[in-house]
Formats: sequence, structure tokens, C-alpha cells
Amino acid sequence: MAIIKGVQQISTQIDIRSVDIELHIVHLLEEMIFGVKRVTEQRLEQVRKQQGLLLIAYAGNDPVGFKMGYVI
Repeated sequence: MAIIKGVQQISTQIDIRSVDIELHIVHLLEEMIFGVKRVTEQRLEQVRKQQGLLLIAYAGNDPVGFKMGYVI
């Protein structure tokens, strides 16, 4: 554990994995982070057609964040 400018930093192993963009995974992450489901199957289909990318960050086996990227 290190102290940086008065803030305690806890070292945790984070793995980032590219996964197939599936609605149930996106909904799980949205509810965890935002408290609501926002993406629809129609929107995900648009992202898939645009060769979208979904990256999920895991701490152990627990998803802790995500980034979805796509061309607009």
C-alpha cells in the first residue's frame, strides 16, 4: 500500500478483457455502474454492425467497469 499526496492507494490486480457485445453483459454492467439499464437490443445491433468493441475490467472474477467503443 502506498500513500500518494495524502491519498491512500490500494493495489488491486485489474484484468481487461475484450468480450462479445451481448445485451445481458451490458445490462449487468449498466445496472452495476448507473443503477439502470439503458442500452436496447436495437442499439447493440447498430454497434455490432459498426464493429464495436466492448472491454470489461475485472478485479478477480468480479466485473468492475467497462468501455464500449464504436464508430458513429
